[in-house]
Amino acid sequence: LYFHTRVGEAWNAPSPVRDTHWGDFSLSGFAYDSVGRLHIAWCDHREGNPDIYFSLSADTGRTWSRNVRINDDHTGQEQLDPSIAASPDGALCILWADNRSPHTLFDIYSSNSSDGGTTWSRNKKVNDDSTHTWQGSPHVIFDGKKFCSVWMDYRDVSTSGDARSSIYFSKSKGRGLTWSRNVRISENVSGNCGYPSLARSRTDTLHSLWMDSEQNILNDVSYAYSPDGGESWSSPVRVNDDTARVQHYHRGIGWLGAGRDGQNIVGWIDNRTGSSRVYMAAIQSFSDTAHQTRAALQNDARTSTPEAFVYSVQRVLLKDNFTTNPSSRWKVRSGTWVWNNRMFIGYGAPMACAFTG
Repeated sequence: LYFHTRVGEAWNAPSPVRDTHWGDFSLSGFAYDSVGRLHIAWCDHREGNPDIYFSLSADTGRTWSRNVRINDDHTGQEQLDPSIAASPDGALCILWADNRSPHTLFDIYSSNSSDGGTTWSRNKKVNDDSTHTWQGSPHVIFDGKKFCSVWMDYRDVSTSGDARSSIYFSKSKGRGLTWSRNVRISENVSGNCGYPSLARSRTDTLHSLWMDSEQNILNDVSYAYSPDGGESWSSPVRVNDDTARVQHYHRGIGWLGAGRDGQNIVGWIDNRTGSSRVYMAAIQSFSDTAHQTRAALQNDARTSTPEAFVYSVQRVLLKDNFTTNPSSRWKVRSGTWVWNNRMFIGYGAPMACAFTG
């Protein structure tokens, strides 16, 4: 596991994050705090089973601290899919999928640190069900006051009687020491939903994205928002504007951040034209006063979509079919990174972006 930074046109020499060469590793997540420290969590196999490990850098990635094992079980079970978030005052929270319990498959567990990663709390279970089901792919953020998380959850049953994956939300109390009652965000009844992510707007509204196969077996992009810190959520809307129920895949969904005008921008990989393209959509306008509850929507025969959602016309961000011939409009540098108009885009799963000006 290596880390390197880019300054101008050149990449700095990579520095190793792991303090051992023993065992494999996989999927990592990182977060910055307000004083510029970089925190990384990843899945590490150095002890024979996948565990969650943590390290931090106080010098922009040149050197890294001793690696710390976060999960506190002693059963030799599997811990997967870590996600990490930092608050401005240095509090940290890591969530992951964990199968330590013999009575369930995978649960969502968390651990938090109030001292910038020096010490970590005992692990806490986040999902509040006790059924023999699977939870995974958590994503945690700090919303300005508390840590909030979404994840993929199989506790519900489809109309055919089979287990289906839905999207659930919970917010922390005591900076991650305890977690609130779980709230279901998705409204799927037969299809599966997965790989959710969270974002926070400047108005402290929470936004969530996920892959949704309710109308398209190859998945659509679904979106919902909460103006009250996760207490209630809007009915989900379909973001991609290609023909409903047509078998186009939509994957690698992620937040591309906020543009200069504050718009929340969504990106994903889309094959509606027959080959892979990176598409985006932006919320042109947003009004908390236009928030409608699900009950109100169900009783309103005039519309099935909240009026708060106004999307810009979607456009191809990157005309690149993943061959050696990227579009002349976009210049590809260093593999999957793209530079244009002071904006970086990394495409994969999920999408990632950083606006630098």
